[in-house]
Amino acid sequence: MKDLQLSENEFKKTLLAREAIPVWNRLCSQQDRFALKAVPVIEKDGGACGFEVNFIHVPKLREVIRENIYLFRYVLGPTLEVDALVNRLV
Repeated sequence: MKDLQLSENEFKKTLLAREAIPVWNRLCSQQDRFALKAVPVIEKDGGACGFEVNFIHVPKLREVIRENIYLFRYVLGPTLEVDALVNRLV
């Protein structure tokens, strides 16, 4: 049963990648304004896993961080720089 569940999860990840990558290639691959980020997600109760796929608009992310840098520094430390946080998130 566990092997079947693992195979199903791998199949779902393959389908997700198969759908996300063509969209990325068509819309965003030749530019530097967007980043594609896939984060592994593991559900605690069911043991299922997969990916959360994000298309990040880098200039907007940089703007939001810059406008709220004092809040980020309050939590992450006083020497945090905008570009360092953007790069870490992207």
